[in-house]
Amino acid sequence: MSLERVKITYSTKILLTDSLIILYLPIIGSEAFALFCRLTCIDKNHVINLKDIARDICLAYDKFERYLKKLEALNLIRRFESANEIILFLNEALSFSNFLNNEAYCLILNRVIGDYELVLLKEKYLVLTNEYRDVSTNLDDEYNVKVKMNVLKTSSVRISSDLFDYGLFVDLFDSNEMPKSVLNNEEFKLKILEYCFVTGLDEKLMKQAIIDSIEINSTLKYEFILQQAKLLSKKEFGEDVSFHIPNVETDNLKLARLHTPSEVIAHFNYGVKPNKVELETINNLIINTKLPVEVVNVIIINTLIEKKGELPGINYLEKVAASLIRNRILTAESAFEYFSNLKEKAISKVKTKLVPSTYKEVVIKEESKLSKEESDEILEKMKKRFLK
Repeated sequence: MSLERVKITYSTKILLTDSLIILYLPIIGSEAFALFCRLTCIDKNHVINLKDIARDICLAYDKFERYLKKLEALNLIRRFESANEIILFLNEALSFSNFLNNEAYCLILNRVIGDYELVLLKEKYLVLTNEYRDVSTNLDDEYNVKVKMNVLKTSSVRISSDLFDYGLFVDLFDSNEMPKSVLNNEEFKLKILEYCFVTGLDEKLMKQAIIDSIEINSTLKYEFILQQAKLLSKKEFGEDVSFHIPNVETDNLKLARLHTPSEVIAHFNYGVKPNKVELETINNLIINTKLPVEVVNVIIINTLIEKKGELPGINYLEKVAASLIRNRILTAESAFEYFSNLKEKAISKVKTKLVPSTYKEVVIKEESKLSKEESDEILEKMKKRFLK
């Protein structure tokens, strides 16, 4: 069907946001970006001729289909066709947080701008976004409406504890500390009961674990809550909490592939974010070695485990990176395999101390000392030979 006459529509007026310029433009290109900007200026439900649009922004009309497909692929435009009409529905660009948390979108952006620039974008915009939390008044708080919770039906084992009163736990929170909608969420409730069962924390300590998690990480995630709960449990009971992790190698591989170096360091330090010196060290490592971020993450993980949570200087990290480069290690999986093989070789290697041949000769000479008579006889022979 011809694209000469199409209707432009949208639910709300489309605004040109910073995320559209910074995140979408490198992917779709300047021509498709110019087309989208021009379409956002058209009144709702207005029928247009795309040839006129092409002239307005100096685009070749025969390439319109290509530009539209780029916009459609990133959900900026949806195309609907009927027997006698085409409608282009315009959508708003995703926010920085939603875009950078989308694995597929980040993969495409990474191909265009590279690993290092993507890390900088995540460090800059995800942190800014996560500093905010929803403090809006809920329906039940304002109008005193109480709705009975539906029990989530699941085939998994339900964990409960007679020592932990979830209702009391909810009442400990003020409205500005945690939204009631989160506390009353069935999945959230089951996770908290599970963590209390594992760590042995009471209602007050579990609340403290959640508050600490939000303050440290500026976001609410189950893994961060568990980290703080284990930390408080260790302080309270004086021993490590035994918590089953199904597959550490698989978890570390996902951590290396899907997270930034800053998030990796925080993961191994109970949610504590790296300082400026550590961030500068990692950024220099990425720039100097030009290794993919996932490989740099594996270096960080392996080093933090060996050094018990301490991140060494740039010289040490660059030596480790150089060994990976020499062996042409370019993926997180191959990097983990490389470090695993090194550890196996170190364990299986028999530690033998090589003795130089010169040392053996000295030992032999020392062990074979001459008697006084023998030495006197040799001395007399030497005098007769050389003192004639």
